[in-house]
Amino acid sequence: MVGYSPVSVPKKSNGGRTKPKKAKLILFRLNDVKTFPTPDEKGVLIKENLVLKTGAKAFFLETTASTISVGQTSEGDPDNKGFKQKIVAENEAEYGAEARGKYGDTAVDASNAKLMGLSPEQYGEMQKLSARINAALAAAVRAGEAPDGPEGRRIAGLHKQWLCFTWPKYTPKAHLGLAEMYVADERFTAYYDAETPGCAAFLRDAVASFTGC
Repeated sequence: MVGYSPVSVPKKSNGGRTKPKKAKLILFRLNDVKTFPTPDEKGVLIKENLVLKTGAKAFFLETTASTISVGQTSEGDPDNKGFKQKIVAENEAEYGAEARGKYGDTAVDASNAKLMGLSPEQYGEMQKLSARINAALAAAVRAGEAPDGPEGRRIAGLHKQWLCFTWPKYTPKAHLGLAEMYVADERFTAYYDAETPGCAAFLRDAVASFTGC
């Protein structure tokens, strides 16, 4: 736990004596900081605010000569609503036209609504599963695994689980259609092949074997 204390210069009252002022000390975990304040050119004045990560908490102590009060504040977006809205907006800008043309407005709107309705725990599980899939794909490609083998079908099954976080209704045909888009659309291919080329094609072939379409 570290502390951050806003500093002000006390003013003198009549008679030249300094008035007692309230002092504030804000406590927070260092790992919870997203953005630190920055000093000006002279290293004196603080510019910008200290911003905590989503869901992080800060505690503050406020003291006078005779009292101490303790409070708690929570910064960020506890249910990730703002972040999820950003993802939906980015997906619409990047892939919205293709998705709506392929699946229709009703399906895309329902998928966006399901994403927005995820709890923080569900959203966290979805993100972790995405990382697992990417790591498994890279390992399978590097190891020369067959997409239609046990490991390929296992990865395709994980991909189905990931889709079901946001798809109101799963169908094997739609699953394969999306996997084919990963290869046909260079934007998807660039994402999956960023570190290990061949991952997008491996996933497509694995999904084809998994779905039997």
